[in-house]
Amino acid sequence: MPHGWCVLRPNGSPPIGERIAASNAPSCVVVRKRAAGRRFLRARALGDSIRRRRLGPAILGTQSTPRQSAARAFAAEFLAPANRLGERIGKARWIDAEAAYELAREFGVSSRVVQRRLRNHGIAEVPDSTRPQRAA
Repeated sequence: MPHGWCVLRPNGSPPIGERIAASNAPSCVVVRKRAAGRRFLRARALGDSIRRRRLGPAILGTQSTPRQSAARAFAAEFLAPANRLGERIGKARWIDAEAAYELAREFGVSSRVVQRRLRNHGIAEVPDSTRPQRAA
């Protein structure tokens, strides 16, 4: 099976994703997303494949099922470990959107992942905006 081929739309428009595969190994079709989103989806797929008891196709979606939640939790901890985030911000109990955005870039995840990790683990509070406001 070829490695890294694209799934094309029927009308010939640009690819909607890429497939990462090898012979006799798990494969993953990744939809078009930003780099951090693709990385998170791949980590979710890894976590899901580790937990699954049977081989075969599986879909990772936006549902709130225990399986989907476990895959998201695995990806978040794998890519942005809570202890490492805590080390990076030190004793701060609150960080602004700019700092959250910079942490997200450093860890290769979205600002939303950083926000949730910091809040869920009681490390720090972060404002709701996921992107820092830039002056015009």
